[in-house]
Amino acid sequence: MSCRGIGLTSIPDFDAGLRLFTRVDLSNNSITSIGANSFQNLQSLVELDLSNNYIATVDAHAFDLVRNITSLNLRGNQMTILPNLIQMKKLQILDVSDNPIRDTAFDSNIMRSLGSTLREFHFGHKTVLTNWPRTTDHLQRLETLDLNGGMIYFIPPNSFSGFESRLKSLTIQYTKLTATPLLSSLKFLEELHLDHNQFGDYGVLEATFSSLSLLKVLSLNDDALTEFPAILKHLPSLTSLSLNGNHFYYISDNAVNILSGTTIQHLSLEDCNLDRIPGSIAGVNLNSLIELDLAHNNIISIERSDLDGLRNLQNVSFAYNPLRYVSTQSLKNLSSLTFLDLGHTDLVTVPIALKNIQNLQTVTFMGDHIECNCNLIEFQKLQRSKAFDVEGMCETIEVSIVDYLNKFIPNCPDYV
Repeated sequence: MSCRGIGLTSIPDFDAGLRLFTRVDLSNNSITSIGANSFQNLQSLVELDLSNNYIATVDAHAFDLVRNITSLNLRGNQMTILPNLIQMKKLQILDVSDNPIRDTAFDSNIMRSLGSTLREFHFGHKTVLTNWPRTTDHLQRLETLDLNGGMIYFIPPNSFSGFESRLKSLTIQYTKLTATPLLSSLKFLEELHLDHNQFGDYGVLEATFSSLSLLKVLSLNDDALTEFPAILKHLPSLTSLSLNGNHFYYISDNAVNILSGTTIQHLSLEDCNLDRIPGSIAGVNLNSLIELDLAHNNIISIERSDLDGLRNLQNVSFAYNPLRYVSTQSLKNLSSLTFLDLGHTDLVTVPIALKNIQNLQTVTFMGDHIECNCNLIEFQKLQRSKAFDVEGMCETIEVSIVDYLNKFIPNCPDYV
């Protein structure tokens, strides 16, 4: 049942006829408090979403009669203490992030009561939280932990005690940390997001990553990096790397050679101030690469040797670059490439190099200023012979590019 964003100022009266509902969404309203037994007639309730309201007070008995809830979302409210959840014996997912709860307001008894069932915990506030809560050590079944904001300058190494052997996913973002925290105890961690912090190049410590041999996903987005981090040698299982929003002066070939021999399949370098495609993003170094995102950079050309030999690459994006030139000899040896995003660039003509892509399924020119005229004859023949999709509009006539190819090109004088 969804009551999302309908202007509620209080919890509705749920009558007994709703007792079989398992999901209730009350998010994005103006609810300010939760009274005792507010959900007493929702005996089958499993998921409850109260996010993005103005809830400041929660009665100690608010959730006493809804003991089957496994997921509770209280994100984006005004609570200053962790509400009483002691009776919620089946709770597995709890989100109280973006509430002004101090580290001392995560009550030990409540956290202990959650310890036997809670598997996913989201918390944090950008201005109020100043220290890591000591009571997280009660959450001994925790598999996913998300610190979403805090005036935190240091995270003690023992902050993950109690659940270090179970934790698989960790997010620490929007903090005041100037160095990556020590995570040597998290030997089973598979996913790590350290985004929107103040690390800088010298704050990405090798000691943080030296024991993370099972890590598969890593993001260091918007962390004030100017050089490619030399930590990948410690991460033999890594398949996904995101460095979005770090304004690299450049990525030297030697720096990216760190990628050589890794099993990275997904690489995102969006909004990294790149003015060219790094030369070491090539098959010799990244032969496992499947997806590459170079959107929102300053790339103006695709040269002959760019992306050479990436035989497993399936998806690549150059969207939102001032791209003006694509070499006719580029995009070769990309035998797995099926999706190419050239949208929102400065291209005005369709690159001839598209003929070099053997298995193209979709190319997008969305937001471009493609001049549609009889010069597109060869492209029309290519598109028909390989039957790939073309997305985007013509600049010179109000019609889609694909419609122009189908309806107008056959009428060109040189069309055969």
